[in-house]
Amino acid sequence: MKADSSLVVSLEEFGLSSYEARVYHSMLARGPISASELAYYTEIPRTKVYPTLQKLEKKNLATVSDTKPIMCTAIAPEEAFDEIIQEQINKINAMNTLVSNLKALSDESRRNSGVKEGRHRRLAIGRVLEELKIMINRASENVMVMTDQVGARLIRECNEQLTAAGRRNVRVRIIVPPNEAGSEKTGIFPVGAQIRMV
Repeated sequence: MKADSSLVVSLEEFGLSSYEARVYHSMLARGPISASELAYYTEIPRTKVYPTLQKLEKKNLATVSDTKPIMCTAIAPEEAFDEIIQEQINKINAMNTLVSNLKALSDESRRNSGVKEGRHRRLAIGRVLEELKIMINRASENVMVMTDQVGARLIRECNEQLTAAGRRNVRVRIIVPPNEAGSEKTGIFPVGAQIRMV
């Protein structure tokens, strides 16, 4: 009976070599077994079985008798892997703690520099103006806009929201293309907004 390949691969993820995984699996499946039988069932060269058994014994995954023929027995998985699993849990806990500490450091840095994290999403073409007005109404410190000619028309549609933001002491800065910064057009933007052309 050949080893279940998915179980063998899973054992390799625990740090076992291919030979070690196949031998351990075979010992679990067959109970106490001789080294020569292991070589037969695992299709591992007999000369490789003995060193593999020694490695498994060092890893506390198997016991090997001093008798002739040598008899091998797998240590029960819950006992054999308990320490390895606990190590992995400790590593994951340490990684989670590290990520939390790094996030706290990053958040503190943002607070100190006045940078706030923003989340953006793509909008359906018909909802852009509505969402733009909502975002301006929610602004608490700055409204900074850099736009092209089409965007400038949308910004002018938000004149009421931008004016209200200015009254709330929200700083409004708008960067527009040169053809949008003419005196007759800039007059359409809210009073107090800083208009620059690029």
